[in-house]
Amino acid sequence: MSEAENLEKLRDHFVSARRQEVAKVLRSKRPSVVTARRLKATQDIIDALDRAIVDENRLHPPPVEQPEIGSA
Repeated sequence: MSEAENLEKLRDHFVSARRQEVAKVLRSKRPSVVTARRLKATQDIIDALDRAIVDENRLHPPPVEQPEIGSA
């Protein structure tokens, strides 16, 4: 498994956690500032993971299959 794939799995975990937290907030009668800060922190982590995934893909691009010469 590549570094980018590992980062994508971690990102998926945080996205799932964010969705669960949002669902909990929507069920709540009184959302708090603490909850909003926690959601912001989770989103900041997701954004950082997005940047890291782009960097990994740029540093280690997936191999491109080259067609064989003479085959058409």
